[in-house]
Amino acid sequence: MARILASVVGTALTLAGCGLLSGPERFVEDCPSGECGGLVTKPVALTQPDSVINQVEFSWENKEDLDFEEVLFDGYYYRANSNTDSLDLELTRDQELETLRNIMEAFETIVITFEQPEREWFEYGENAVPDSLDNVITTKNHADEVWTVYRLIGELLFFNTNPETGVEKGFIVRQRFDFSFRQHVEDGKTLWQLAEWNDRETTFNLKISPRALPMGNIAGIKAASMGAPYLD
Repeated sequence: MARILASVVGTALTLAGCGLLSGPERFVEDCPSGECGGLVTKPVALTQPDSVINQVEFSWENKEDLDFEEVLFDGYYYRANSNTDSLDLELTRDQELETLRNIMEAFETIVITFEQPEREWFEYGENAVPDSLDNVITTKNHADEVWTVYRLIGELLFFNTNPETGVEKGFIVRQRFDFSFRQHVEDGKTLWQLAEWNDRETTFNLKISPRALPMGNIAGIKAASMGAPYLD
């Protein structure tokens, strides 16, 4: 059910001593041998879906909204469909960018990690199915295109630090997402963009902390940043 969130940063989240600020090591496209110390860097080019994911991580953590804008398809949609009530959330590309800027302003620190995909598949537009395939489920949303979809788990941390006490307040999110990617040609190069971000269920097997922490979800944080009810 929905509940009103009076303040996005109203829930106390004590991180001191938990090892949360360093985060888990992750593969960095530009530093495959680890010489960058595990920090997220901006990809050289969006040449594959993994490059897009890396740039999402980079842009959120470094508060580079233009880098996030670069990865989004013009027809991009974010969707969160609630299983418990009618308070669904759907954002266009412009709304998503506005929401992210609000979140970047609300939180001093954002840490974000996407794990390796659990599943990968092709989503065929109804006019884009190869003759060699039979009984394929198709979509009208991108009738002439084939999109690549990753189902993966993301772990995201949003917090502010009290300069006097050192206590951090915010939210931790561990949630499953479906990311849909599409190819496009730019200056003769085939590049990738994020076409859709669909929220799935929240998971509770936290990886970046051994403790139980106040949990949030992406839809709730985005809705609250827009002044709307928090989506539980």
